[in-house]
Amino acid sequence: VYKRQVLQAPVQLLSQSIAQVFLSGAGASYRQGRLPEYTGMLLHRLVAVAAAPALLFILVAPALFAGLFGEPWRDAGHYARWLTPYVFVTFISAHLPGTVIVLGLQRGEFVFQVVLLLVRTGVLLAGAILAGPLFTVALYAGVSVLLLSGYSCWLLRKVKCTAMPLLQNVGRELAVSTILAGPACAGWLLFDNQYRWVMVMLSLCLVAWYTLRTVRDLWSD
Repeated sequence: VYKRQVLQAPVQLLSQSIAQVFLSGAGASYRQGRLPEYTGMLLHRLVAVAAAPALLFILVAPALFAGLFGEPWRDAGHYARWLTPYVFVTFISAHLPGTVIVLGLQRGEFVFQVVLLLVRTGVLLAGAILAGPLFTVALYAGVSVLLLSGYSCWLLRKVKCTAMPLLQNVGRELAVSTILAGPACAGWLLFDNQYRWVMVMLSLCLVAWYTLRTVRDLWSD
């Protein structure tokens, strides 16, 4: 539990803040007929903020946990690596439940939450009986990503976001994030000494610069 909280607690704090900010502006955007643009813009910017850090974390998580908390925590880094896609999807879709309130979709929200609870419980029980803990965590994360992605697509459809521009924007940010994380990936594959971490730090500086620029643009809109 403590290992999961190290990864998820900061993201939950940010997600709650984003959801509150979105909800405060979503009502006005809906009345002005701008809710699709407002929702798509925020989703695009959140992908830009989170994609590159998520890629870097997936790459270095076991070594990072071992360095920060001691060698016994290396296994926790492997668990965190598998949970990262789920945390990423949770973060970038954190504002979307606000549309449930704006559009009056509480019935659909209730059905989704019931299905999510039942499926996750089934996955954990099946994993505990049939497989090891790492496989169970990976399966839990994968199922959660699929369900949350489907839920997000449903909400975006209800908001009437135009699919192609949104996909283009998200795809572009994922490509940029891959480029930013490229030095770290190359260093991790090519070196097994201090140069590996030099390349990671280079990517980290690039990611920090791009993330800060995106956050500045997000809050200035």
